[in-house]
Amino acid sequence: MPVLDHVEVYEVFARHRREEPLRHVGTVTAPNAEMARLYARVIYDEDMWDAMVVVPRSAMLPVEPRYGGSSRRSSGE
Repeated sequence: MPVLDHVEVYEVFARHRREEPLRHVGTVTAPNAEMARLYARVIYDEDMWDAMVVVPRSAMLPVEPRYGGSSRRSSGE
């Protein structure tokens, strides 16, 4: 079995109906985007989704709180 040098965490978002917003349903770890799509479909396809997307966690940009306070990410998460 080949050793994977690089894997990435992908966040999985989905919705049941077009009028609903996408919601976070979980994560998958994969060596590339195509495998992430396949893993998401296999793992999270127990429901009839209208749409499902995967986003590399590294592509997600944190948004700092507007007025004081602290975000969970900046508090060590």
